[in-house]
Amino acid sequence: MTFDNPHLLDPGVTVNSYIEDDYETRFNAALRPWDRESVPDAGLLGVPYDGASVVRSGSREAPDSIRQSFQYTTTYSPDFDVDVADLDLADLGDVNVDLMDLRTTQARTASVLGDLYDLGVTPLVVGGDHSVSYATVAAACQRPDVDSLGFVQFDAHQDLRHSHGGQPSSGVQFRELLEDDEFPEFAGENYAQVGIQGFTNSRYYMDYADEQGITVFTGREVHKRGIEDVVEDALDVASTGTDAIFVTVDIDCLDLSVAPGTAGLNAGGLSSWDLLEGAFVVGNHPKTVGMDLVEVSPPNDVEDLTSVVAANVLLHFLGGLTCR
Repeated sequence: MTFDNPHLLDPGVTVNSYIEDDYETRFNAALRPWDRESVPDAGLLGVPYDGASVVRSGSREAPDSIRQSFQYTTTYSPDFDVDVADLDLADLGDVNVDLMDLRTTQARTASVLGDLYDLGVTPLVVGGDHSVSYATVAAACQRPDVDSLGFVQFDAHQDLRHSHGGQPSSGVQFRELLEDDEFPEFAGENYAQVGIQGFTNSRYYMDYADEQGITVFTGREVHKRGIEDVVEDALDVASTGTDAIFVTVDIDCLDLSVAPGTAGLNAGGLSSWDLLEGAFVVGNHPKTVGMDLVEVSPPNDVEDLTSVVAANVLLHFLGGLTCR
């Protein structure tokens, strides 16, 4: 059967491996172009939309920049003794976004993801700004096997705002989901935020999170306790009584020294090691059905540092998935 969702385009770029070695596989070589007939275990889906960005735009360029950054990676990690080439992996392409219409873009993204879930593909969605997550979470909620969805958010900001000047933005999507009667599967009691940090938040929204039953692990707590303990607790929150877990990674959870290419620069954020370890652990959890990674802004980056980190976050998630 041919996958024929009208909202899916071919990838913006196809990157070939620059190094040939009979005993080493570049990730570019393992991430094959999708023929839309086979069913890969997992796949990369780009959503090049940044029309809801509040501070700095440019994240529409992230899917292709991250694809380019895979040239620096291989499929094997000695840290976990895992080779992600053991999975059948594909570059699924890009959602045909409408840069002038947020709601149309979200609907198209959810439509593509729904069809991918029906096939049994685990999606790794690359935005785009964080408004993309309204669609990724909605699609996970609408899976026929999900009555309750657990959620883990790596982020410096809570994204629980009402609006920006009365308009939707990249900071309102999780409040919208919590307050939308269409998604009873998504509730605060199974929602964990990791890395919320810095003088970039609001007591009002922290109180809202508390009212909703959301569990917040601040960046300071991660630094003091260690990422392993915090992510273990976050997964307990997300997995208790739920059918599945979805994970979102806003790259601005990282310290600006390792992620300068993002809309919301974050001094004192998580280390890259924290996020890589966290991505592996959540990918390894048996209930995890997918992830998104957002807010990489290549025009604001320095020597592609942020795109390279993001590519490695995706690989660590796949490493966890492989170990399952």
